[in-house]
Amino acid sequence: MKTKFVILSFLILSMVFTNCKKNEPSDLWGIVTDSETGEPILGATAIIFIETELITSKTTGQDGRYEFSNIASNYFYSLRVIKDGYLTVDTDEFYLPTDYSKKLDIAMHSLK
Repeated sequence: MKTKFVILSFLILSMVFTNCKKNEPSDLWGIVTDSETGEPILGATAIIFIETELITSKTTGQDGRYEFSNIASNYFYSLRVIKDGYLTVDTDEFYLPTDYSKKLDIAMHSLK
């Protein structure tokens, strides 16, 4: 009987601690570069979507970096990056698990 109680207690505590992390947000970040030169692209717009719903957007700095912090975890996202003079980049869907930091670098092809 005592063994059953210990096992049941362990299972209940495991479920409680698993659910505590369930809603912790995740991060998505990366560097946007020119595919030919490797140089960072300033002023590119990175947009994240869940299916076709636009969630938010960020503009890259001089280092080409974009960052989305504290976004909802446990969803499938896609990323679109746009910049005048470059072909738009659309990524495949990707999953962001709980409390995860995903790096997704983007190389853009110039229209020139």
